[in-house]
Amino acid sequence: MESKKVQTADKTAEYYVSDQYYTKQTTGRVREKPAPKNRRKHYVTALILVVLLVGIVIGLLTLQSKQSSTPIDIYKNGIEYSLYYPNELPEGFVYKQDSANATNGLVIFTLAKGSSEIVITQQKGPSETIDFRIDGFSPATSNIGTMLVGLTQGAPTAIIRSRDTLITLKGTLDLEQSTLIALADNLEKVE
Repeated sequence: MESKKVQTADKTAEYYVSDQYYTKQTTGRVREKPAPKNRRKHYVTALILVVLLVGIVIGLLTLQSKQSSTPIDIYKNGIEYSLYYPNELPEGFVYKQDSANATNGLVIFTLAKGSSEIVITQQKGPSETIDFRIDGFSPATSNIGTMLVGLTQGAPTAIIRSRDTLITLKGTLDLEQSTLIALADNLEKVE
């Protein structure tokens, strides 16, 4: 332990210096060493903790949003076939609030842009192989199965048969058939 002599106005006192305390020999009192100027260290530690907490909260929110990322996710458990939802909606289209519904194994929801709408229905596809041709409809490519496009009562319509699901996309009269085909190309299985 190192010893230092300090000259004061009335007398000389000897202090023993250690990492923890200053001890004054003449009075026998023990004083705590003044707090080190480690405030910066404390601020950095507090900042790191805040950043970690924010990261955890954002991670949990992201996980929660991924678990329920489409309006039809809530119907996955009671359905015995694959459900599909577009990974990207056509420009300007949004999910029409509260339009999703499931009744007797038929899942329906609507996408809207102003007065234009696309109603999407999904149901269990036939288990046996069928001749997938409809008068007035022509075949088109789809990344999830066989697709036919045509008009139903003047409105563009696409019918897709995936491995286990029959999907119908029907637009309003003012909708372009190309918009419906692009939407069909963006359908992905809801996991």
